[in-house]
Amino acid sequence: MKFLGQYMQIKKRNMKIAWKKAKMSKTCYLFLLPYAIVFTAFYILPVCMSIFYSFTYYNVLEPATSYIPADSDDSGYNLFSA
Repeated sequence: MKFLGQYMQIKKRNMKIAWKKAKMSKTCYLFLLPYAIVFTAFYILPVCMSIFYSFTYYNVLEPATSYIPADSDDSGYNLFSA
């Protein structure tokens, strides 16, 4: 148990040092920003969109079908009738 406590103290101290170094080197993150934007736009966003579209039914290969209501007896659903 003593070893685990020492290990956690060292990790906490190293994390504080790393956080201070990250705060001091903000320009490095500024140079990484274009890569992050391109990575998000062409990798993360398409993956998220494909997950979203996987839960829908959309067939690109078949022609679009128009919506015909179940009771098509001119009860206000047919907008193009004279």
